[in-house]
Amino acid sequence: MPPAEAVAPPVTDYRRPLEVASTAGWGAKRGRYNWAVNTALGSPRARWRRRGLRLLGALLRFRPLPRRPVRRVALVRPDHLGDLVLATPAIARLRAALPDLAIDLWVGPWAAELAAAVPGVVVRTLPFPAFERAPKPHLLAPYRLLLAAARQVRQQQYDAAVILRFDHWWGALLTCLAGVPLRLGYDQPETRPFLSHALPYRPGRHETLQNSRLIDQLIRLAGGVPPPRPPDRPRLQLPAAVPPLALPPRYAVFHPGAGAPVKRWRPERFGALAQLLAEQYGLAVVITGSASERSLVAETAAACPPPVTQAVGLSLAECAAILQRASVVIGPDSGMLHLASALGIPTVRLYGPVDPRAFGPWADPHSVVVASGFPCAPCNRLDWPERALPDHPCIQEIPLARVAAAVAHVLPVAAR
Repeated sequence: MPPAEAVAPPVTDYRRPLEVASTAGWGAKRGRYNWAVNTALGSPRARWRRRGLRLLGALLRFRPLPRRPVRRVALVRPDHLGDLVLATPAIARLRAALPDLAIDLWVGPWAAELAAAVPGVVVRTLPFPAFERAPKPHLLAPYRLLLAAARQVRQQQYDAAVILRFDHWWGALLTCLAGVPLRLGYDQPETRPFLSHALPYRPGRHETLQNSRLIDQLIRLAGGVPPPRPPDRPRLQLPAAVPPLALPPRYAVFHPGAGAPVKRWRPERFGALAQLLAEQYGLAVVITGSASERSLVAETAAACPPPVTQAVGLSLAECAAILQRASVVIGPDSGMLHLASALGIPTVRLYGPVDPRAFGPWADPHSVVVASGFPCAPCNRLDWPERALPDHPCIQEIPLARVAAAVAHVLPVAAR
């Protein structure tokens, strides 16, 4: 087995038996959780879509596309900032193995600023419908966009495309309709019909390794030799920036927001942690968040002892300037925590519904995972509405003591 197939480097995990303030009624609600997941996965709409995609894939296979030398490739990473950060080691492998290859990186507009910091690629954007958080105008809108985007992609005359997200049938179909001869992705029911090469996706394997396996296959198909070493840690080339606000001399960064409300920690526990950081380490607190997270940042700041600096709605470069001066960055699993790791800053990350084995820090000895002790975690279910969150407190109920222990573990290696 080549080195790239090795398991992910071990990550300190402060997992403990179930430790929650109150779980009254939770066991009875677990059946409701299982019913919701099974319904989502096996809903009539999902089954009919899968059948339709298989039929469409079979029809498209009647017109095989001629192979040609691989000189230009499209990498499709449609989802979130953290997913893009974890894909950067695989992109670096491709650039190292095939230095003359033209690489276009297709991302959503929300990830364009981060994608511009990935070395050696040309950034192109599409409003991928499954990840755009704006309401869909009507049911056919994603398919109309698909046809228009296929014409746009066809003009680029790609020789190969790699779909880096495991279940992104929309991207696989897009590259098929665009006439890309080599289309690599994962062997999933909805993506397989539109791929020329489908590799198995192994649950629990780190996303950086999964993406690197796809890239290594592309390198071989292009006549190259994959690097023998395992993927390196994520690295970015962000433009130099000055923090847009006055910062304390020594501070920790709290980033309470995440892509889904179910991944948030309680503001009052951030407040208690801020008190501990001030008393034991002499650290002030800077709280970051996007413009849409302004109220969450304010609520978290109100729970913390003063002084607290709020940094809301900043550019990626401005956020990076704040992170680079921090002693530690603390928060639930999010793109900001992955960005901090890519910048070499120690992090303490809270995980619940998302599996840290697959989406935790990669090759980062200065980051610590604090995983929920709930028996249903990780469930990989993120779309719970606000009203259902009390039934799913896997991150909310992570005790302060476990986070404090993780902070004590990383602070000796942090800039003092």
